[in-house]
Amino acid sequence: MYIPINTQLGIISGRDAIYFNEQKFSESPYGMTFTGEIAGALCSYNHLYKEWVPYTLSFYFPIYYVCYELDLYPNGRYLKSSFSLVKESALLTSILEKDITGKFKHQDFKHFVFATYDYVYEIIARDFKLEINIS
Repeated sequence: MYIPINTQLGIISGRDAIYFNEQKFSESPYGMTFTGEIAGALCSYNHLYKEWVPYTLSFYFPIYYVCYELDLYPNGRYLKSSFSLVKESALLTSILEKDITGKFKHQDFKHFVFATYDYVYEIIARDFKLEINIS
């Protein structure tokens, strides 16, 4: 079940809604970060009244990610927004079942779907932080 994530700009929806300029991985703290711009007109609450809003989206402790070209994303019919949380995720369950160390099974991981203009990312991580540049 794909649930749109309500951000500071409301629900972000549309093929052209999110552009990203850069993707980074860091070891300390362990994470994955995207930077780019969000199309203000494709947000349900664009209180900034900007055409383009810069953002930084960080995922904390990602244990899995996969990137699809947008038109090849196999679950595109389920996408109701450009940034979603997947509840009752079969992928998350499958990944945690493969953890032979038992180190991840009792931690709170979430399954996110982040759809940009060109790509769709499925990310399993502990949490995220979306920073909107309001200046």
